[in-house]
Amino acid sequence: MKLETPAVARFAGEDKRIVVGPPLAYLWFVRGTLVVGIAILLNMFGFLPSPGAAWCLITGLMVVGAAILAELSLDQVTLDLRERRYRRRIGGDYFGQRTQHGSLDQLDAVQVIAETMTIGQYRQPAVTYHVLLHWKQMAAPPLLLHQDTRNLRPGARLNDGAFAVLSHAQRIANALKVPLYDNTHYASPNPLRVFH
Repeated sequence: MKLETPAVARFAGEDKRIVVGPPLAYLWFVRGTLVVGIAILLNMFGFLPSPGAAWCLITGLMVVGAAILAELSLDQVTLDLRERRYRRRIGGDYFGQRTQHGSLDQLDAVQVIAETMTIGQYRQPAVTYHVLLHWKQMAAPPLLLHQDTRNLRPGARLNDGAFAVLSHAQRIANALKVPLYDNTHYASPNPLRVFH
């Protein structure tokens, strides 16, 4: 079972930017939680029918707090292809965020790796393909750009399900003007740390 927030790289602004972050549905869920928390707090002040002021206050504060912490803990990267700059917001700190920014000329390569796992009682093989962005001279840790999990049939080669993710990774590498390295033919460990 994986606990990390899934990463998705999507082109935005007429393909002038690449935005890396959680899927849009995940972002809307976090923001919807914030709206629900605010609605509960409004109940407390009599704007909506309320089952009890104390319950609304406690529940509303907890939901709003959870939504704010979830929003602040998300990592997001914007790669501006026209300006050739990147901006990375690093979440996960308890009190705020850190940001990094710099030139796309500092980027070294895009790499696709394969992490193996088994699913279910019948041990169906599955693989998660991770698209990583590397900096020159390892100036920063590799950045997870995208991931995709596929079920494989028994006896299949590890890279049999990699076509779609490799195509997406090639488009990203071309846009960033860096080489792509396909390492999906052998198993690699999960590149993400559970604790930062």
